Amino acid sequence: MIAKKYNQETKELSLQLNEQGQSVPSLAREYGISGATIFNWKKEYTPDKETGKIIF
Repeated sequence: MIAKKYNQETKELSLQLNEQGQSVPSLAREYGISGATIFNWKKEYTPDKETGKIIF
């Protein structure tokens, strides 16, 4: 299987939508991204301790 590469904009949008309350499974269906990929992005991009916003 060939690995897909997603641009930074796609990652940011997915994580922001998840932060706003959209579930990972619904994001995965809507954008055709594996749920596991989105969970990996969540682990990779941690929120800023002061503002709580995701650092990219």
